[in-house]
Amino acid sequence: MRKINRLSTVPGRFFRSSDIFGRAVTTTTALILAFAALVLAGCGMKSGTDDQFIEMGGHRYQLKKEIITYLLLGVDTEGSLREEKEPGMAGQSDAIYLVVCDKSSKSARIIGVPRDTMTTIRVFLPSGKDNGTSTDHLTLQYAFGDGMEKSCELTEEAVSNLLYGIPIDGYLAVNLGAVPDFAESLGGIEVVVPDDSAKMEESSFVKGAKVTLDRTNVKKFLRFRNTEVSQSAVIRMERHKAFFKGCAKKLRSIVRSDPAEILRLYRECSPQLLTDISADKCVELAGYDFDETVVILPGEKKSGDEYDEFYIDEDALQEMIADIFCCK
Repeated sequence: MRKINRLSTVPGRFFRSSDIFGRAVTTTTALILAFAALVLAGCGMKSGTDDQFIEMGGHRYQLKKEIITYLLLGVDTEGSLREEKEPGMAGQSDAIYLVVCDKSSKSARIIGVPRDTMTTIRVFLPSGKDNGTSTDHLTLQYAFGDGMEKSCELTEEAVSNLLYGIPIDGYLAVNLGAVPDFAESLGGIEVVVPDDSAKMEESSFVKGAKVTLDRTNVKKFLRFRNTEVSQSAVIRMERHKAFFKGCAKKLRSIVRSDPAEILRLYRECSPQLLTDISADKCVELAGYDFDETVVILPGEKKSGDEYDEFYIDEDALQEMIADIFCCK
């Protein structure tokens, strides 16, 4: 288990990680899953020509050249992702997912990264000065950036380091306001409710029910978590999975009818996106087979002094990385 060295103060200003958490409790999630399938059909491919290696558990592994990985972030703000903010005020990456594309098999899968994963993050003062590193909740890394590209790049770096240096080839971030627009653009998204965790927010969200998510209810389905319940953020990820399956099914239907529709969706939603993925290759992966089984990084859930914490099972993570990203 990695040693926890929580940063409690910074020079010149009293500043706690819990301050950032406190601001986010009421806003909770701005979920990126609505755009995961869009990225599957719209990410630019970077070709790997040189051999790349990572080290895990004292062993050296060669990475598959055919794998392309993208980071998807849901940011817990309603404002623009193109307005610079001071470190600590940029919001959190409340939903963190990876899209892993295999060019050789023409397939893609989603890996969920719990937002409360305890890992090394970089910390910056309100002035922007680098204040070193701390082991803290992964969700906070976005907050210590500028609310724009730097926040995405810092989170990209933190996730890559968590995964023993697995390269991440691009990012896409979305704020809260984009999700209803996306659902409306698709004409609604049908899901099967996985559990009763959001029933107190919406009476129709009962386990096993088929519900069509639209502008009026999609935020409730994706955002809600009962903060009085331990590990509610991890529990909420089951609804994320259900939403993604419904979204992917709808997008596949659209692509079969007219692949150019992906470009239309990309352009409609782009004002609320922040990404380094080019639109000119927006239909390149439209024919990929998508594995609807969303896997979550392995680990142990614990209750911290103030907030839930998630600790990676390093042995299980190494097995997952070797299986997905490394040559046999």
